[in-house]
Amino acid sequence: MGAVMKANERALLTACIDTGISFGWNRAHKHTDEPNEHLIQEEIENAIWYEIDQYFVFDSERDLCDEVAEGFDHLEQEEVNRLRAKKKQIYEDLKDAVETKLKEKNT
Repeated sequence: MGAVMKANERALLTACIDTGISFGWNRAHKHTDEPNEHLIQEEIENAIWYEIDQYFVFDSERDLCDEVAEGFDHLEQEEVNRLRAKKKQIYEDLKDAVETKLKEKNT
């Protein structure tokens, strides 16, 4: 009897999600340097679903859909955290630049 081969669904989903994030992010920035948060999320979600649809066939509503939905929730929170960190870094950079200019002006 031959060996049975089974796909590692979690690894495949992770690859689909990672690729979708990258493609979606690039797509959201295709025509603008500063897309709004809604556009970014929409493009990332669409790209992830596109990638998933390339490798999975959904015969029925099953737990995989719930897992994907949970993944989107997790990605959304990661994106919010990333944007907050970026905002904080921009604020710190701006603050440093202002302080430097004030020091230069006073000397």
